Amino acid sequence: MLNIQDTDPGFHSLIASLRSLEDKKLKVGVLPSAGRNSEGVDLVDVAVWNEFGTRHIPARPFMRIAADKNENKWNRYAERCVDAALKNRANINNAVYLLGEQVKSDVQRVIGSRELPANKASTIRRKGSSAPLIDHGDLRRSIGYMIGS
Repeated sequence: MLNIQDTDPGFHSLIASLRSLEDKKLKVGVLPSAGRNSEGVDLVDVAVWNEFGTRHIPARPFMRIAADKNENKWNRYAERCVDAALKNRANINNAVYLLGEQVKSDVQRVIGSRELPANKASTIRRKGSSAPLIDHGDLRRSIGYMIGS
């Protein structure tokens, strides 16, 4: 008589973990929960005005620059996370949070960098700095991430 025993070394929990991510998206940027800057202006508005520009503000696309510069890195990281989960070396949910931290850090690194159009001389005089998008640091601090639908 043949006796079959299922010893599942974590395969079922891995599949459940992957399925839990099926409809989820990693959202990174200035989220509605960021609130207002030190001058009382909604930080989502500040981010949009700077990302795309206005009549008086040149576009400083910190999100698009970060994405263009790091897309391949983020994809490789995501692939390594899934691979580690498949080999039972990592929890896929934790891996997604770590990816969120990496993307957040990369976006923050662009803010104030020389990759953005420089400030005008009058802005540099007023702020005392040539670093674009850095005044009080509110925008950089407001970059966050969430995992949701």
